[in-house]
Amino acid sequence: MRVRVMLLTLLLGAVGCAGTQQRPAARAALPLFPDLEAPLMEGGKVAIRDLRGTVVVLDVMASWCQTCTELLPAWDRLAEHYKGRKFQLLLVSQDEDPDEMRTLARARGLHHPIALDGTEVWWNALRLGSVPTAIVIGADGRQVAVIKGLAEGGWARLEAVVAAEVERAERGR
Repeated sequence: MRVRVMLLTLLLGAVGCAGTQQRPAARAALPLFPDLEAPLMEGGKVAIRDLRGTVVVLDVMASWCQTCTELLPAWDRLAEHYKGRKFQLLLVSQDEDPDEMRTLARARGLHHPIALDGTEVWWNALRLGSVPTAIVIGADGRQVAVIKGLAEGGWARLEAVVAAEVERAERGR
């Protein structure tokens, strides 16, 4: 029995405790996501402050990153699953040339908003070191999770965190 409790504790620590309620003090300790803006590939701009009240998942990626492009169908499924709910997927392109991302978007039929960060403003502000990196921002603007690479259980962790955050947002907590 003791071994099972230890294994469960290690497992929860490894994948996070998404789905469990956070104490208000613990939630308040999470950092607010920086107030960043970027141009959108199809025109206009996106500002994180304008997305408050919605759970936002940033997929920081690049057209030249094979892992990033292999994940696109999974991002499509996640966005479709939360369609009509308090959820927004935002791809954040690190391509220096926006035409590279435009070409990929057309070829893959991408319909998600794509922020252009070829000048690395977001990359530097968030101190990112690799792509792909997923960042989950709660409806309250707090940075809930940063998952680099999305391998070795990273996607499962992302799904669990998103599910908990969308539920939290829709309950108004």
